[in-house]
Parts: sequence; structure tokens; C-alpha cells
Amino acid sequence: MVFIFGLAGIGYALFMPGYRQLKIGLGSANWPTVPGILRLAEISSSTDSDDDTIYTFNVVYEYGVEGKNYQNSRLGVRPVTANTTEDLAEYLQNYSVGQEIEVRYNPNDPKESILVPGTRAWSWILVILGGLVWLFTLAMLGTAFKGK
Repeated sequence: MVFIFGLAGIGYALFMPGYRQLKIGLGSANWPTVPGILRLAEISSSTDSDDDTIYTFNVVYEYGVEGKNYQNSRLGVRPVTANTTEDLAEYLQNYSVGQEIEVRYNPNDPKESILVPGTRAWSWILVILGGLVWLFTLAMLGTAFKGK
């Protein structure tokens, strides 16, 4: 029984991040836009558990909605990462500090914003895998209780 609940936890851990990303990604395509200013555009590096270097493209931008100013750092639904800085060079060319940008903001929560709307395949994969794990868990629970 512990195995079944552990499996349900794994399904949840897969499903929820994908669901949040899909919710923002699909919704952001219809969010209103306002002009903003890019305050930071840089590549940072970190080391993963295998001691491999991972590079991330980071932005910080400011925008205003109905007289209130906001700052955010979300480019898309997922961070933009790569194994080399060359793979991120296009982002540095497209985003430069001081540049005026189009910011999409959530009309129900203007502090939530995004520069690149839409989803990525990985979000769908997480939702599908998490859902399949949950279905498998439910089937196992049904089998476990049917025998009692």
C-alpha cells in the first residue's frame, strides 16, 4: 500500500508543474500587452548534480498596469537553459538592456507576466506522464481493494 501512495506522489510531482506551465502558457497567449523596459539580459551558469555546467538566460523587466509599476523575470513558461553559451547567443541578440519590449500580463493578477507566451512540449509531457501514473495508481488501488 505504501508503494501505491508513493506512486501517487510521483504522479502528482510530474503532473502539477506541467499543469501550472500549461495554464500560464495557454492563458498568456490571450493576456493583454503593455510596453516594458528590459533592465537585465544576461547568461548565468550553475553546476548540476553531475558537475556539468548549465547556462541560463536571465531577464529582468519593468512594466506598468493602470498606474502601478511591476518588475518580473519570466521570459517564458520554463527557464531557457543550454549546455553552451553559444546556444543562448540568439537570446542575447534579441534582448538588450534598455530595449522596449512587449509584456503580456495576467489581467487577474498583473504582477504575473511573461515575454514569450505559449507552451513547450515538455509541459505536455509532464501532464501526460503524471496523468498516466495516476491512472495506473487508481487501477492498482482498485485491484488492492477488490481483493479485500
